[in-house]
Amino acid sequence: FPFAQFLEANFEVFLKDLQSILAEEGLFEQLRRVARNAEGLAVWPPDTRGHVQLIDGREESPFMATCTFAKTSCELLALRPEVAGCPRAAAFFAKLEPGAWLKPHLGNSRRLAAHLGLVAPEGDVSLNVGPARGIRWQAGKAIVWDDTHVHDARHQGEGTRYILQTFFCHPCEQSELYASH
Repeated sequence: FPFAQFLEANFEVFLKDLQSILAEEGLFEQLRRVARNAEGLAVWPPDTRGHVQLIDGREESPFMATCTFAKTSCELLALRPEVAGCPRAAAFFAKLEPGAWLKPHLGNSRRLAAHLGLVAPEGDVSLNVGPARGIRWQAGKAIVWDDTHVHDARHQGEGTRYILQTFFCHPCEQSELYASH
């Protein structure tokens, strides 16, 4: 996927923006509360998942105020037609704490998901998508799948996992389908 290649080629930029947010104590949590979305989505134990939303294609102005803190990441993502031309596009810095289980769920729109590993701790920290089990995040590597497939994640490792989580329109869809959405 060209979008996965783009994410991997810009890994250092995305990581630097995340690190700048994490360097300021409490900023990730503060930004998390500003743009809280579907974060409570079936995670156990509570508050072991969180994200800072950067882009929400459903909004009239899709680039969130949080882009002030991740300016370069937002500028790069804005250049991509998979994001800029998609009313269902979204991008987040997402964290998953040790012990978390993001229960099985699926997306309800025609979109693909891409995760770029930013901080991938050691241990059993994995994603299951449909019949594919035990997919591991790796720093600098992207994982792409159809969001309409049931997926879940478990963090049984050490340290917090951070990814750039993105959703973008399925490339088989025709752009005219989105004109009125």
